[in-house]
Amino acid sequence: MSISEEDGEESLKNENGKRPAELKQDGKKRLKTKSLYRQPTVSELNRLQETQNLFNSNLFRLQVDEILQEVKVKDKTLKKFEIWFENFKKYLFLIPDKSKEYDLSEKVFFKELKVKQPLGHELKNTRLLFTFYKMSDVKIVGSYSLGCAINSKLKVDVQVTIPATTYVKSDSLNYRYHKKRAAYLAYIASYLNKSELITNLKYSWCNGCDYLPVLDFEPSGKLGNHMSMRINLVTEEEAFKLHRYSPTRNNLRENWLLLTDKVEGSDDVGPPTPYYNASILCDLTSSINNNYLHELLETSDWDTKGLSMFKGDSAPQPMTEFLKYFPVVFLDKTGYYNICWQMSQGTYNALKRESSVAVEMLDNSNLNSFTPLFMSPYNHILQFDHILRFKDMSKIKETVFEAASKESKINYGIDKLALIIRDITALLVKGLGTRAHLVVEQLDANISWSIKTNIKKAKKEGYEEKLSFGLILDAQDSLNTVEKGPPANLPEAEQFRAFWGEKSELRRFQDGSITETCVWDADSLARRRLVTKQIIAYLLKQKYGIDSEYFYIADQLDSALTCKDYAPPDGVVGTGEEITVKVLQTFDDLRKDLRALNELPLNINSVYGISSVFSYSEPFPPLPQGVSDPNPWKKSSTCLIKELKTDEKVICPPFIPVSQVVMELGHSGKWPGDLEAFRCLKTAFHLQIADRLTKQFSLPTQVYTTHLDVMKSGLVFRLEIGHSKEVTLLRKEIEKNVVKYRDTEESLELQHKAILLPRLRGALHGLHQKYPAYGPTTSLVKRWLSAHLLDDWHFPETVIELVTAYLYLRPEPYEATTQPLCGFLRTLHLLSTMDWNAEPLIVNFNNELTREQIADLEKKFNEKEADVPAVFVTTPYDGDTPSVWSRRAPSRQVLARVRLLSTSTLNYIEKSLLNDMKDNILGSFIPSLSGYDVLIRLHGHLVPHTAQRVDAVPRLRTPPALTDVIPIVQFDPVAKYLEELRGAYSQFALFFHDTYGGDVIAVLWRPDIRDHVHFQVSNANALKPININGETKYQVNIDALIGDFKLIGDGLVKEVTVNS
Repeated sequence: MSISEEDGEESLKNENGKRPAELKQDGKKRLKTKSLYRQPTVSELNRLQETQNLFNSNLFRLQVDEILQEVKVKDKTLKKFEIWFENFKKYLFLIPDKSKEYDLSEKVFFKELKVKQPLGHELKNTRLLFTFYKMSDVKIVGSYSLGCAINSKLKVDVQVTIPATTYVKSDSLNYRYHKKRAAYLAYIASYLNKSELITNLKYSWCNGCDYLPVLDFEPSGKLGNHMSMRINLVTEEEAFKLHRYSPTRNNLRENWLLLTDKVEGSDDVGPPTPYYNASILCDLTSSINNNYLHELLETSDWDTKGLSMFKGDSAPQPMTEFLKYFPVVFLDKTGYYNICWQMSQGTYNALKRESSVAVEMLDNSNLNSFTPLFMSPYNHILQFDHILRFKDMSKIKETVFEAASKESKINYGIDKLALIIRDITALLVKGLGTRAHLVVEQLDANISWSIKTNIKKAKKEGYEEKLSFGLILDAQDSLNTVEKGPPANLPEAEQFRAFWGEKSELRRFQDGSITETCVWDADSLARRRLVTKQIIAYLLKQKYGIDSEYFYIADQLDSALTCKDYAPPDGVVGTGEEITVKVLQTFDDLRKDLRALNELPLNINSVYGISSVFSYSEPFPPLPQGVSDPNPWKKSSTCLIKELKTDEKVICPPFIPVSQVVMELGHSGKWPGDLEAFRCLKTAFHLQIADRLTKQFSLPTQVYTTHLDVMKSGLVFRLEIGHSKEVTLLRKEIEKNVVKYRDTEESLELQHKAILLPRLRGALHGLHQKYPAYGPTTSLVKRWLSAHLLDDWHFPETVIELVTAYLYLRPEPYEATTQPLCGFLRTLHLLSTMDWNAEPLIVNFNNELTREQIADLEKKFNEKEADVPAVFVTTPYDGDTPSVWSRRAPSRQVLARVRLLSTSTLNYIEKSLLNDMKDNILGSFIPSLSGYDVLIRLHGHLVPHTAQRVDAVPRLRTPPALTDVIPIVQFDPVAKYLEELRGAYSQFALFFHDTYGGDVIAVLWRPDIRDHVHFQVSNANALKPININGETKYQVNIDALIGDFKLIGDGLVKEVTVNS
């Protein structure tokens, strides 16, 4: 129920919606404090009700109001422009008639004008006579005239009407109209070039159409800093009869366009040319439609019957006639002109899709939709899953144009670009089917050039036509390797075979059906993501013979995650997903074994995996190792590190990672209340579990005081019992005989590992099941950060996983991507633009956090409590400590470094892919070592993971058979060395290293390392005395520290160098 204004109610007087100052009867202002507590006015109540009905929050309403004020053209600018335009209009009307008649096939006319013709050589042989008649009207049209212009380099459209006497009846044929139009424009340009009212006068194309040129310029003086102008030519509607340009009429003769001989005695004028006809109708109907746009558009049934502004009882031409020739139809007021004659099907589908996404964002009450809607510019490389870019456009145009039908060639005339966009789009849409939600072209073909320069010369000076197609894929259908067609006995089967050619084959399926089928090669998930690429490559080759004139953006970084050392058991070399699946299958079997154990005091209720591999986000998941003895438990129960030698060099044993697992036992009240006793009981449980696994399932085990290692199917799992009571005991403190509970570093670490991480890992696993690209995307981000020497110490893996997860749960303004490369680039964009000081990152899995809980978390963040970390990333599983995942790291300094790296990497990749069309972008994974103080170089043969380097040469081997009970696990001498360095020297330096095969440890001294300090027992470590003005002070002995680095790493360290 709306609220109406009562009689006598004073209306609002200012644009900000504030109540005017109340006045007493004597004219004096009342105190402001009194007006604050009065009942709201009716207008204020109406505004509040409108906000509640139309907006999710008051904040969104305020933001929308503010941006409207921001983009509104200033009154001062409008007044200046109105004065300027009156003078400009008078100047145009002073251009006199030219009684002399010119043959436009000659150059005399343009030589006299001292300007160049704005048309290309395609129409040079068109002979016709032209006389300039004074323009009949000059007016402003477009967004400015309708009051919807915005104040961001305002562009005003000026419409100049050519009198009907300029044209004759035959000018409707063979681009004669367009050539006279271009001559008229050149005549105006020659006079404007002498005017002091304008500056920077240039020819330009309208919507990339090279036979409908326009004039672009700027007002002289300061006004030109705020706006630019465009002159577009139209003609009086009396010049031609509209029915001559109906979609079924021909106005472009075959013998003129294709230089063929006309058949004698034939009355056939050729196929319909609706596209050519629309290029003239857009000028003929412009005045009518612009006048109509000033009226209120009434509701219609455009969504079901096509768009039409025609209001008569019956349209001059049936809508079906337009739908035959145009993918998008929007009829104008006359009923003859399709306003969307240049709009492609892809552009229309993109508009619908973006509108749908915008509505979903506005309806989402948990999302502040203002930023993605109005403040996030689109980037093509971030928007699309796959991008197809053409290299040699001249060859592409020639090839596709030659393959087009004669009817299409005549219809599109000299506009070859529009024809090839239509045909290639149709080919891709039909070939991809349900694999692609959207196929849309991205065309860059506009050009502006001086009126003194020939268009041919202007094109040589930096002009380049760029055509690409962006694809948004379906997460499931795009992975299908089988394209199932119609049954062999149906007529559609012949069409299927004709379209797919030799790729089509007859197949029988398990359900008994026999159909035409196309099968695509893909033995891994990484290659299944590229089935779309295979299809496009095949179709371009088969239909047009195009095999190397294009560049495909999709899988350029897959090699960064490819296994380059041991071949997987099934021989499939992908990006790790198949190996991860094997790990998860083995883990499921182990979980069943654990829950089936008998003779245990307490049953094992739940088993959770907490390593990254359980959420598909481990860059290099563990490979199953070979076992030579089927019953290895019968051997020795221990395994020592052996000194392996080859060529007189000590080498490391193969690195065998473990997958960490947390077990939850059945409920019992008999757990001891003493911490040591509790841990001893846990160890006893580990011993019993190991014993039962060995006896019941013949699994090799190794027990430690804190955990239990189990080997199953060549994979090693590290099992540990998790119990909330242990966390409570760690928090317990007795102070003056009073028991208090306080978080400690150890209790928080255990809570994170045993209680919170299993829940988070399950949520991330579910996220990957919904978005299969999440896992490899996260792996790429981890690999990239580590390549730049930012390992888990500086940027925890869990934080990386959450940042990437956020982009799949909240991908706005885009949609969740299906391609790891696109997801990786989006993550880089987030890292380069996110203001961690101003906003938290709330990863709301399954929308478990309510709007009130989110508001409470934002409040805690904004209060900037002392324990708020540099990266505030929170989930529904944080417990009592929000952002527990980033509690230790990253630091603000590391965040600044990541911002710089992500910005430069994103720019490098975007330039390499979009501009240079270069496949090898692994240079973005090569770190710069110049900014570090000290470099510790290691012996390569003692560094594990060397096969995981970005530049490693693949040498796929069979994993060695192991003879030990359980191999040496988690033995990484570099990691141990780093741990020792950080433990002893963190107060002096930061240490950086690439976890995946890096043979350099980079050292960065802390800023205060060269400060002079007084000697104290508490900070006497690593100091040396120095004499300053006769006074003895102390300074950190950097040379001694460097010596310590080499001494501690004796045998592992090759050399230590100091960067100058």
